[in-house]
Amino acid sequence: MYPSLGEYIESVKYAADNLEKLKHLTPVLKTNGDPYYSQGNYAVVFKMRDADGKFYAMKCFTQEVAQREERYKLIADQLKYENSDYFVSIEYIEKEIFVSSNFTDETEFPVLLMEWVDGEPLDAYIRHNIKDKDSLSLLSYRFGCFAQWLLSQPFAHGDIKPDNILVRGDGTLVAIDYDGMYVPAMEGQKAEENGTPDFRHPKRTLEIFDEHIDDFTLASMALALEAIALEPSLLYEFSPKDRLLFSESDFLDISESRLLQRLLGMLHTENMLNLWTLFFVAYKKMTIPASLRDLFRMRLPDGKCPQIKKPKSLNEPKSLKQTKQKKEDTLSFTVGGVSFKMIRIEHGTFMMGATPEMEEHYYDEEPVHEVTISKDYYIGETQVTQELWQAVMGNNPSYFKGNNNPVENISCFDCWKFIWKLNELTGKHFRLPTEAEWEYAARGGNKSRHTQYSGSDDIDYVAWYWDNSGRQTHPVAKKSPNELGLYDMSGNVWEWCDDLYGAGYYAKSPSVDPPGSSSGSDRVLRGGSWGCYPGNSRSSRRYRKTPEYRHYCYGFRLAL
Repeated sequence: MYPSLGEYIESVKYAADNLEKLKHLTPVLKTNGDPYYSQGNYAVVFKMRDADGKFYAMKCFTQEVAQREERYKLIADQLKYENSDYFVSIEYIEKEIFVSSNFTDETEFPVLLMEWVDGEPLDAYIRHNIKDKDSLSLLSYRFGCFAQWLLSQPFAHGDIKPDNILVRGDGTLVAIDYDGMYVPAMEGQKAEENGTPDFRHPKRTLEIFDEHIDDFTLASMALALEAIALEPSLLYEFSPKDRLLFSESDFLDISESRLLQRLLGMLHTENMLNLWTLFFVAYKKMTIPASLRDLFRMRLPDGKCPQIKKPKSLNEPKSLKQTKQKKEDTLSFTVGGVSFKMIRIEHGTFMMGATPEMEEHYYDEEPVHEVTISKDYYIGETQVTQELWQAVMGNNPSYFKGNNNPVENISCFDCWKFIWKLNELTGKHFRLPTEAEWEYAARGGNKSRHTQYSGSDDIDYVAWYWDNSGRQTHPVAKKSPNELGLYDMSGNVWEWCDDLYGAGYYAKSPSVDPPGSSSGSDRVLRGGSWGCYPGNSRSSRRYRKTPEYRHYCYGFRLAL
């Protein structure tokens, strides 16, 4: 037997007296003085914080589950080796909380400690954004990335459903509630939970417990999300609370499913055709072959990529073995044998636009205005090279060939496709920089020497441009870096940014983390190129083209 909810509440109120290893944590209190909590079928989760103001989730159990301690320790061991933002680390602590209970003679009970994730459940996010088709399309794409990544792992979540997928403030996804997880160390065991009927395969049983138990669920949810993105009204027609179009009855007899008949009439896009295929493969076989996982890769309509809020940092408990340290100044990644670096840019405030050091400028660089970048971020040490593009995409569109030359002859759409695939391969959330992030980094961030070009007033020192390029691109990082260690921010190739271009945007842009114009069709390019005269390589120079436009002067660099 376990304590009641009320008994746990009384104990958590006085956490310093009743916790052992975690006595440095205090409960977050509601206005009535009770701890903030949420309750499920088998447990109650309390929101806790430490002296530094960081938040954690502490799960206390209200029902017995067989082999709970062994299972959670196996799950914790698996997750601590996962370097992905899709899952969070956990720590199971036996006999951690003291509770005086009327239901049992025991007085010490286990807790599960995990990162507190700020976000809203997937179904709530959909309903809050039901009139924003761009956000729904991006959500569908992101879920496809998540599904493809999860299916490539040796473990399974076991109970994927909207309540167990949170959408963070930046729109990225994280899975929570790992009670039903399968990890390789559990091979041969039976499941303790069987998933949720409206989302699991109809033939799934407790005896079926392996890395494929999520396959059908992911396929059905991906199909539903894409359908909602195309026709948001489907949500009101087929989805009461806690469902996502499909119900258990649809799976028990698909020939009688009114929803599937409706979706059959929507197979006019590549996304829907691919997801329809995945759904029926998973329905018939209960698994999705590795050869078909790429079908989860979504295409956004017209290449749209709506602006979203900057990610909030995750609060992680100090007691977790895999607690992350202070942000590294440099992050290194390797994909397909090709390595690249990202440089941390500390947040700060700068003057954006045609500042006095710019000897010339265009009208769209005015007015000069103060901009604050509120969060640290990472940006590529160099422009994306042809070698890295080849490793990710399997081709090289560049006009000027050279493994270490910047990839060029690419559109903004091409950049997004590369980033989508890179994120699928790494489980990270690479992106294009915003125009403000790009200029802040080009100017040297909070180390700026206020030079005309990125790192110097002498363009030959830092850039390949018309007079010194020999009419071609050059290997990255051959000129001198700027104050932050970034190469070729001026010259070599123009760099696509994520913003929509607005000629008069500076007069009305937000002062904090400006996301770019809300209207228009062109995308911003920055930095100048090998084919430009010096003025185009100034740090404040703005340029734009339609996102489908390709040119051998156009490349990009990553942000994270």
